[in-house]
Amino acid sequence: MIQRVQTIYLFIVGILMLLTAFLPVMEVVEADGLSSHKLSLLSLGAYSFLPAFVSPVLSVLAGVMAIIAVFFYKKRTLQMNFCSWILALTIVLYATVFYSYVTVSGMDENTTYIPELAFLFPLLTIILACMAIAGIRKDQKIVSSLDRIR
Repeated sequence: MIQRVQTIYLFIVGILMLLTAFLPVMEVVEADGLSSHKLSLLSLGAYSFLPAFVSPVLSVLAGVMAIIAVFFYKKRTLQMNFCSWILALTIVLYATVFYSYVTVSGMDENTTYIPELAFLFPLLTIILACMAIAGIRKDQKIVSSLDRIR
């Protein structure tokens, strides 16, 4: 039985970040309305200020770190450090994805750019990582208060 809610948060963070790496984040509909294609993180990375492979690598790294952090439930400070790194990686990822979206959207006014559901996954990840950090801090306070009683 899972007794710590931050375990669920971290597991969801891992799944969302791994899905972000492989699902399309934007759909491009041409002006004629007949042709469209979807852009993933790798293809969207070509419009970023970073190399194209950085966004998918950040996404996979944050997802793997979140799943690894689930297993550090007895080492709360290490788990909190992992969550902080996941948060930092996700903020950088979301900033690059958003910058790429703004750059691509301003290139051609006749083309429509529609964000996909995976565009929101890093934002949800940021929220869930903050909630996981808060849960870990709460656990740390409970454990330290019990240590004082002994």
